[in-house]
Order: sequence, then structure tokens, then C-alpha cells
Amino acid sequence: QEADTIGVTMPITKHNYLLKNACDLPDVVREAFYIARTGRPGPVLIDVPFDVSAAACTWHDREFSPIPGYDPPGPGDPELVRKAAEMINAAEKPVLYIGGGVVSSGASDLLRELARKTNICVVHTTMGKGAFPETDPLSMGMPGMHGMAYASHALQHAGLIICIGARFDDRVTGDPSKFAPEAKVIHIDVDRAEINKVRRADVGIHGDAKKVLEQLLPQVNPRQPGAWEAHLDEWRRTHPLSYNTDPDDGIAPQYIVETLGEVTGNEAIVTTEVGQNQMWACQYYKCVRPRQFLTSS
Repeated sequence: QEADTIGVTMPITKHNYLLKNACDLPDVVREAFYIARTGRPGPVLIDVPFDVSAAACTWHDREFSPIPGYDPPGPGDPELVRKAAEMINAAEKPVLYIGGGVVSSGASDLLRELARKTNICVVHTTMGKGAFPETDPLSMGMPGMHGMAYASHALQHAGLIICIGARFDDRVTGDPSKFAPEAKVIHIDVDRAEINKVRRADVGIHGDAKKVLEQLLPQVNPRQPGAWEAHLDEWRRTHPLSYNTDPDDGIAPQYIVETLGEVTGNEAIVTTEVGQNQMWACQYYKCVRPRQFLTSS
């Protein structure tokens, strides 16, 4: 109780509270859950000192009131969404790069509709697993340091990257100055601070992914796969993931994860520790729906 809990946790929480009156607890808890779950989700801490936790108060029903200074974003700027649609319609080498923001906003169904309408291949971050079915022919898997070579190749040689709910972290980009040098970027994110932080966006749309996709979908044109998609398919065939299958060397962990996917029809909820088991699960267990892969990242 002597530790400065508020000060210690300030850098790692979205918001925190020091409760000084027990009667404030109902409002604080309700407000804390609202902050934690809206906008970019994040942890909210409530520090309840001992004397406050031992106090009594009278319960009163109350209405939730808006929080001054906290306004989670909704739809994107219509003009920026229009520009994004024009870029997608004109793109010859597009890639969808999706992250956990698609899952958090409940935008997975709309993302699938966008990918299939435009025939654009999808790469996902660790937190984006399941937002687009990894069994779908348009899925290129996870790029970056621990991902698939063909997924990284798709991003590196893309002409247009449509980033939705991801943040261009270094596990994906490596050296940002050398990442996807020819690509134009559309970046859609609920957190304004992520736009232009690592990679400059040609069109940066601050908004909730689900609401922005609702705006974007009617404005994009159906698109037939062409030479770019054929090239990516060839890379996927010639540079697959691989592991040692010699039975004399025992059972490979990758084989276990891959076989679990086959036995469960890729429908199980998968949880991982942090470490190599986490990466094997990312690589070899193909998730087909959001919130199916529970991991720390």
C-alpha cells in the first residue's frame, strides 16, 4: 500500500484511478470498463486503498454520463475514405495488412467481404490471427521476423498496402527505411498516434475499423486476380514453411501443432505461452475466426 501504484502503472495502462471514497466505486468501475473496451482497448487500473475497501456506502441507481475529454472515434473522414477507395480501385499490386484492431472493432466480416470483393491477398499480424480465415486462398499468413517468407515478400513488393488496425511494428518491418520502398500506404487506425508514427501514410484515416470499412466497401470496385496474384501464389508454392520430418529425429513440435489443426478442423480455441511455442502456433495452426487465438503480444 506504500507503493505509488498510480505512478508505477501509468506508463502501462490506458487510464488509472485512485479511489478515495467508497461511494465513488460504482461510477468508477462502470467508467473504467467503458474506457477499457472503447476506442483502442487497453487495461484500466483502479487502486482501492485499504480504508476505502473497508468502508460502506449506499447504492443508488444512476445513468452513465459522458466522460469529458474522452471521445472514441467513429467513422472516418468521408473525403479520405473516397481517396482510399480510388487508390484501391487503381492498384495493380495491393495487399491487405491487418492487425488486432480488426478483431477489437468486430470488423472481421466486413474485412472478408472487402478482400473477396477486390480479390486482394491478406497478411495478418499475431494479434490479427483469425480476423481473416487462414484457410482462405487469399490468406498469405503472417509476415515478418517469425512469419512466412511469402507473406513478407507480398508486403515488400506491394504497390499499395492497406493497413487496417496494425501498427507497422519492427517484427513486421525490420528496418523501416528499407520496408516496402515502392508501396503507397492507406492506414486505418482507431489510435491517431499510430498513423505516420513508423510509416508515412499517403492516406491516413483515423476511425473505428468497422465503421470505416462500412464506408469503404460500397466505393471499391470488384477486381479480378491478375499477374500479381499469380506471382504471390507462385511464391507461396516455392517458399513454403518447412521443418525436419525425419522420424529418426523424433516428432517435430511443428508437426504436433499442424496435426492438432487437422484433428480439430482448425476450429479449436488456441492459447499459448510466450516463446517458441507461440510462434509455432502462429505459423502452423490456421485460425478461421476472430478471438480464436488467445496470446500475449
